[in-house]
Amino acid sequence: MKKLLLLLAACGSSKPVVAPPPPHAPPEAPVATRGPDKTEPPPDAADRKHAFAVLPTEQKWSGTTAAVGPDQSLVRVTAGTPFDITGGAAVVIAGTVKNERGEQLYAWANKPHKLECVKGADCLVFLDKSTHIDGVETTKLEWAKLDPAREDPLVAPLWGDGKTGPNGFLMKMKPGGGPFWHIHRRDYHGVVLQGTVVSYESGSQPKDLPPGSYWWQPNGNKHTTDCKGTTECIVYLDFTGPFDVKAVP
Repeated sequence: MKKLLLLLAACGSSKPVVAPPPPHAPPEAPVATRGPDKTEPPPDAADRKHAFAVLPTEQKWSGTTAAVGPDQSLVRVTAGTPFDITGGAAVVIAGTVKNERGEQLYAWANKPHKLECVKGADCLVFLDKSTHIDGVETTKLEWAKLDPAREDPLVAPLWGDGKTGPNGFLMKMKPGGGPFWHIHRRDYHGVVLQGTVVSYESGSQPKDLPPGSYWWQPNGNKHTTDCKGTTECIVYLDFTGPFDVKAVP
C-alpha cells in the first residue's frame, strides 16, 4: 500500500536541498470535479481546480517542445546533441544529461551550462518556468524514506525546501501497494519516469500513466496514486509550495 505520496531526496545543489517535513494536516478544501475534457486542462484550470492527466500519445508537440501546463513543458533533446535550458527548474525525465565537467545532471535551475544529451537515447526534460530559484545543480541522488517507519516509498529531493516553499523531488514506490486517499494544501505537477502509475480521482475511473505521462493535481482535490505491474515506479513531483498531506476517507 502506497502510504503517502511524493517527496524526494537529492544533493549536488549549490544551495542546500531540504527533504520534505513530516506530513501535517492542511485545512479542509473543497473537492473539485474534473473538467469535461480529460486530456486537456480547461483555460481556467488554475481557478476552477480541475485535475487532469496527459498521456505521451496525447501530448501536442511543436518542434521539440510540448506545453503541458501554463508554465510547464516537456523538451526533447536528440542524443549526442549539446544544449542548454534555462528560465526555470529543469529535471531530466528520460535519457542521460551531462554537464561540462562530465557529471551526470538530474536537475538544474537558472544556471547556464554547456550540457549534452549522452549518445544512445534521446533525452526528455521537464521545465517549470514558474519556479523562481537560482543556481541549482543536482549531480547526485540520495534516497531516503518518506516515512521513517516504512520502507516504501523512497524520496530524493532535487531542488527547493519542502518545508518552506516550492520544491521538486523524485519518489520511488514499489508495485502492488494500494490506494491511500488524501489531499494536499498546494498544487503539484507530476511526471512519470519509470513504471506504470495509476492515478485515482474521486468520482472518476482510475487512469494508467506510462513513462512520459504528465499530470496536474490541484490542492484540496481528493486523490491517490499507486504503482501497477511488477516494475517499481519513479515519478517526479513539483510542488508549488511546501509539501504536506492529509489522509481523507
